[in-house]
Amino acid sequence: MFSRFPPAAALLLLSTIAEAQQRVGPDELMRHIRVLASDGYEGREPGTPGGERTEAYLLESFAQAGLAPGAAGGGWRQIVGMIERRPERSRISWKAGTRRLEVPEDALVLVGKEARLRLADVPVIFAGYGMAEHIEGADLGNALVLVLGANPPGREGAAELSARTAALAAAGARGVIAIAPAAAPWPDVKTAVAAGKAVPLDRAAPLEGAISTAGAASLLRGAGLDLSSISEEASRPGFRARRLGIDASFDIGTTVRAYEAANIIGRIEGSGRPGEAVVLMAHWDHLGLCKPEGTPDRICNGAVDNASGTAILIETAHAAAAGARPARSIYFVATTLEERGLLGADAFAASPPPAIERIVAALNIDTTAIAPAGLPVAIIGRGNYPGLKRVIDATARALGRAVDTDTEANVMIERQDGWALARRNIPAVMATGSVSDMSRLRAYLDGPYHKPDDDLDQRIELGGAVEDTDLHIALARALADPARYPAP
Repeated sequence: MFSRFPPAAALLLLSTIAEAQQRVGPDELMRHIRVLASDGYEGREPGTPGGERTEAYLLESFAQAGLAPGAAGGGWRQIVGMIERRPERSRISWKAGTRRLEVPEDALVLVGKEARLRLADVPVIFAGYGMAEHIEGADLGNALVLVLGANPPGREGAAELSARTAALAAAGARGVIAIAPAAAPWPDVKTAVAAGKAVPLDRAAPLEGAISTAGAASLLRGAGLDLSSISEEASRPGFRARRLGIDASFDIGTTVRAYEAANIIGRIEGSGRPGEAVVLMAHWDHLGLCKPEGTPDRICNGAVDNASGTAILIETAHAAAAGARPARSIYFVATTLEERGLLGADAFAASPPPAIERIVAALNIDTTAIAPAGLPVAIIGRGNYPGLKRVIDATARALGRAVDTDTEANVMIERQDGWALARRNIPAVMATGSVSDMSRLRAYLDGPYHKPDDDLDQRIELGGAVEDTDLHIALARALADPARYPAP
């Protein structure tokens, strides 16, 4: 096999194999899964006692592995402040000049950042889809911004509504109300907002909510405007946010629950290039008590998703810390709030520890315990980073594994934590046997995924997870060596 490589490369691959001989077996992985997926951890929902137990277990496991604290300030925890809001009472009035405008009360659902919010005579601005180019040069200070809640037409990869709302709030908007798409049933939209989806505290606008299509049309009609016309206007090049000649006054009551979750971060400091970092990550969180009270099994334990990936992260840290000190630093990040939209990984990508000058590569580990031993290594993100791909493929083959060279798994690229880094131009992929057979992955997604069935009572398949652990041990070393991975 090594005849395909020049002598220097062959020696490096032999070194990779030697390092991987610190093999991790199924018992070591199962020891962590048995704890993390136990009923005592109550599904590992952030901001709950089960979430706090998980963070404590990870912190202790990283310390026992021999890692140093890797978060800012010399600690283990990178805090992500969250807020969960549910609407209570509200009084709302609209006017155009001195004329009162009528909007049915049930056409709006609103929540505040605080338990009580009063706003009087706030000017209303229409900001189209809330894209950066739509608000360029606009003064949003102390304004209520009305945006179209649908995705911008013809804009693949455009920011989600939550990100656009956060950007509007950062630009000074006092409130952001999304006009529900006509295709979305208003009762469903209203229920979704009222359910109290948690968002990062620093992204929450003072006032947020939604208005039905009919409600928005009625409001605009009262001010001499037409919803269809201004929606079409927002789709044209050169559109800029503009005032509508409408003022709004609110008295909003909200049930607010603020809480903290944390990424747990450990590191091995590099001996030669400590500012260059290789990042290995796996999300620790799951859905918690996901069924109503009185249900025989209420707990979504998340044994596969993602106690299995977290177990690999811990054991990879053990093996990496036991070896020679690498040239580059290696960071191990157990991320929080993946199930809420990759929020923990996003917080890490937006504000990495100050000791990191550049992340040269990131490997995400998720949902591994569904594949038997012997499956090829596939890459979510294959084709995006040629240098990283070469190292992964060569390392996998050096360990005796086949390589899946198609890009079928890329359909999952935005559904895993690596995407939070990749969209910031950080080389981030997921390399595993669990996505080499997409029919096997789909069977899991259509079966126990996000249900109480993903627990310790099902057969946890660890053959592929053991091989993926060996792979990540070898990759951590290879990527941390500038001779093997001369990062761009």
